[in-house]
Amino acid sequence: QEARPAKPPAPPVVPVPAPLGRKIRVLGLHGGGSNSNILKYQVTPLKRILGEEAEWDFLNGGRDWKFDGHEPPEIMKTLASGLPFYGWYGVQTGDSSDRPYREKLF
Repeated sequence: QEARPAKPPAPPVVPVPAPLGRKIRVLGLHGGGSNSNILKYQVTPLKRILGEEAEWDFLNGGRDWKFDGHEPPEIMKTLASGLPFYGWYGVQTGDSSDRPYREKLF
């Protein structure tokens, strides 16, 4: 009779954390050149999945965002619903040329 191969070891048992007894708290922080209204739209599928199990807070960055020589796309203006565009921090480069900001960063 042919020998059977050894069974692979069982995966480790990972304990499941106990329920919190409260809702999950989610802090939504948008990216640069965005705002809380846009982020709310972007996380709609996640909000739908979590439903009443989560409470959400959305913050706006403290720095006005300047688009590099152009207007933001129309879809972003629509989603912003009149709210300005923000960022969280500023970045400076030693490049004083007239190249676009993104090119200076990379």
